[in-house]
Amino acid sequence: MGALRGKLTFSRFFVLGDLPDNLAGTSMKRIRAAASQPLVPEEDENERHG
Repeated sequence: MGALRGKLTFSRFFVLGDLPDNLAGTSMKRIRAAASQPLVPEEDENERHG
């Protein structure tokens, strides 16, 4: 609901220098590695973050 009520902000980033050849693939690998995963009852972990 934050986009419909209250303030909305955004950030803009710029890259200096040459971009890697496979920017989309590399970025998606890093995003998936840092993404939250649901807890599974069979695992020993009590918490997760991402």
